[in-house]
Amino acid sequence: MEPVDLADRILSTPGIEGVTFSGGEPFCQAESVARCGGILKEQGLNTVTFTGYTYDHIRKKGRKSWDALLGVPICSSPVPIYRNCTAWTRCDPQ
Repeated sequence: MEPVDLADRILSTPGIEGVTFSGGEPFCQAESVARCGGILKEQGLNTVTFTGYTYDHIRKKGRKSWDALLGVPICSSPVPIYRNCTAWTRCDPQ
């Protein structure tokens, strides 16, 4: 399924406020996840990405597709990274 098709399907869900990308490893398909997440954010949905990688590991790799996914809020272990948070989460500066 193409990212735009997935985004359309998500956006057609009544009452949805946001999406969490997790499972598998979103950074293994970062370009598609970033494209879908970007569309959802443009439409006003909250997005969060959970990853097993640390923020430092992601930044050191320097992959363009990974950098694109960094535009979608991330929670990585062991230290969560929060961006564009809502009242439902505690937000810490980077």
